[in-house]
Amino acid sequence: MADENDLGFLARFANSLGASENIFRLILSLIAGYPLAAIHRKLFYGKSTTYQHLYFIVSGILLGYFNFGTDVIHSVINILLNYAILLIWNGTRISVGLSFVINLVSFGVISVFLYIYIYILVSCAHTHTHTYTHTHRDKEREKLVSIHRTSEYHDTCM
Repeated sequence: MADENDLGFLARFANSLGASENIFRLILSLIAGYPLAAIHRKLFYGKSTTYQHLYFIVSGILLGYFNFGTDVIHSVINILLNYAILLIWNGTRISVGLSFVINLVSFGVISVFLYIYIYILVSCAHTHTHTYTHTHRDKEREKLVSIHRTSEYHDTCM
């Protein structure tokens, strides 16, 4: 466990309230919408739509970064990709279908990678315990061979 002095201000403050830092960041991000809306109303309302859009983009990315850190890059890439699709195909049926497929595939790929990552993490933790025996290893090997054969079968069927 980290020493209390090693934690940042938000983590210490959240701990003093009995909340986790992630929950506290989420609540602050939600509450920050009100002052950001007031700033927009005061400075950008009725002005050029380009300035309004830039304000929303910058404030949205900053809020996302504050809340999620560098994990916000996936959302930014998806937004830019969908924006490019709309610029090229102008809201036609092709753009709707392409956006749907791209978003579905990107979320599916991320889910598969997370599943594999968690599986490897759990497998490594299981392998490095003292109770792990050769019979467990043989069972795991048989399971992996079975999965590999199944995937080869599915590859030949497609």
